[in-house]
Amino acid sequence: MLKLLLSIAILLTLPSAHAQASEAEAPGQVVRITGARSTPTGESARVFAAKRRVLKGSLAQKCALDSAYLSAQDDMDTYIEQLEEMREPGEIGETGAPMPSPTLQKFNGRAPDGDVSTMTDASSVTGAATGNNAGPCGVGERRFASGRERIIRKEKSFGDALARLDAGEYGRAAALLEAAYGKIGYPEAAVLLAKLSMHGLGVPRSTDKALYWLDRAAGERFDVRRDRLRFDPREPEAMNGMIEAALLLARIELQGIGGVKKDPAAARKWYAKAAEFGFVPALNALGQASLAGVGGPRDARRARDYFQQAAEEGYAPAQFNLARLNYTGADGVARDDKLAAAWFAQAAKSGHADALYAMARMYDLGEGVPADQSRAIVYYKEAAVKGVPEAQNALASYFYTGEQVPQNLATARKLFEQAAMHGQSDAMFNLAVMLVKGEGGDRDLGMAYVWFSLAKASGMERAGVALAEIAAKLRPEERARAEAILKPPAVKQ
Repeated sequence: MLKLLLSIAILLTLPSAHAQASEAEAPGQVVRITGARSTPTGESARVFAAKRRVLKGSLAQKCALDSAYLSAQDDMDTYIEQLEEMREPGEIGETGAPMPSPTLQKFNGRAPDGDVSTMTDASSVTGAATGNNAGPCGVGERRFASGRERIIRKEKSFGDALARLDAGEYGRAAALLEAAYGKIGYPEAAVLLAKLSMHGLGVPRSTDKALYWLDRAAGERFDVRRDRLRFDPREPEAMNGMIEAALLLARIELQGIGGVKKDPAAARKWYAKAAEFGFVPALNALGQASLAGVGGPRDARRARDYFQQAAEEGYAPAQFNLARLNYTGADGVARDDKLAAAWFAQAAKSGHADALYAMARMYDLGEGVPADQSRAIVYYKEAAVKGVPEAQNALASYFYTGEQVPQNLATARKLFEQAAMHGQSDAMFNLAVMLVKGEGGDRDLGMAYVWFSLAKASGMERAGVALAEIAAKLRPEERARAEAILKPPAVKQ
């Protein structure tokens, strides 16, 4: 169990979960397009992703066009869709013969009519060679799909626009983005045009125009089956143009950017749209909004449902928020320490700093799990390395007392100092005591006076008593140094 240290209880309350609403982007950050990865077509990753997004879910995918922009997963999705549209394999058809199991018949864009003399047969999902005259689409659909893919493949405006943006040529970039959007309908181009309009870069500053472009991007054709983003916990912030547009609209409504009247309810609708598009962090944001009553009534059960959806997808912040809600309980949500510990553990596996600290505390107090200080220290160490002040303070207390770990006053003092520098009030007090006693380093009454003062200012009443005692012992030079730190002279303009 946690011990009293230096006459002050080491408080280890769970940190509150804060919504992470980013500030409005600075103009220089809005349009910087940097970084490139290799792609099958040799284009930049951003251009390739935009073109793939346009083709995915179109006739090119439905008809199984053999395109560099469509992945093996896209082929598998098409194959599964065809299976569901057909009768079950082995079912007896009208002729009395068993229905064959389908294979994905891919076709070459150079021969959409099925003229195999000019191409090599593509392979099906099952590995069998197939002709070019089979598949789910007719000749007309295959011709349209291959023609559309050819236009997208040869389209250069979007890539050229990104290069102009990198060079700071915003006017030329805007013209190219409009051309790219008019030709192909890239949501990403519309989002960039919205940012340029919002900041007045290369085009007149106009919130209305920015909203116009964002509405176009977020309102693009969307098929839940084909277009929904697949969430990858390793890249939780990955998004496409439609999602980015929805998130920007949510932020504009939430913060009232560009003269737009604040409307938290409208912001929640846009977060819901981003979640529908497959952006799992938006579910976490909706959970936080429901829990805080932002944009609608406070509803802890609804918040739990949002957190649960995102947590089950592997999103660590939602796992932490779900655990915290189960730990504290709320109207309609009963406290459940075991369930809280289970979700804290899941988030901790992903390296979530606050979850690591929470698990340390659970083991330290024996809440939801058997008390185990040795395991608690392991979690405290991991959380301390990640900069959690409460974990640094708790770990320092173990090194100070020598409980579970060899006593090391120098390490304890260093950890107390790290936590104190981040505003942890107990660490401020504990560090001050060590400075008074000269434990783990030199005795320094002046700095002890500083840390007692800061602990008192943070609301710790006992620090005031210690401060009064030490004040009488300060030499004039020590007091002067302490006051200079606490009340630095104003800098002349």
